[in-house]
Amino acid sequence: MLDFITAHPFGALVTGSAEHELFATHLPLLLDRTRGAHGVLQGHIARANVHHGRVSDASPDALVLFTSPDAYISPSFYPTKQRHGKVVPTWNYIAVHAYGRLRFVDDRDFMMRHLNALTEQHEEGRAHPWAMHDAPQDFLEQLVKSTVGLEIEITRLEGKWKLS
Repeated sequence: MLDFITAHPFGALVTGSAEHELFATHLPLLLDRTRGAHGVLQGHIARANVHHGRVSDASPDALVLFTSPDAYISPSFYPTKQRHGKVVPTWNYIAVHAYGRLRFVDDRDFMMRHLNALTEQHEEGRAHPWAMHDAPQDFLEQLVKSTVGLEIEITRLEGKWKLS
């Protein structure tokens, strides 16, 4: 499941609290396997995103949904359709649910390290990879001021590989 998260790092972060309904934000996450029993997810959201204002210290539980491409499977695909007709449509997919405790990290150094690591991971292997130092420093400083970091220590993982 951790390998799947690494290979498909774009997740949907879902939180709720007594004061607010469920709320979701889609975002790229990095998995640090060296921390916690199941690892720690690190990410960031725009400071203007209301999500970070909807999470309280009293209710920091979070769920992150990671999925891969999915596909409808027609009964016509199965040879048994011709023999006995006892087939129905289905859907193939892979999904991992990561549960944990969410905390926001409002720290410039954390954000710079996180954005650099996220960029390096996704630029790796490109002929001319972009790097943080390619952007003007004042632009990066403004970027960091407009975002807030987050960490989720994974407490439980659930996975489903439904592949007909």
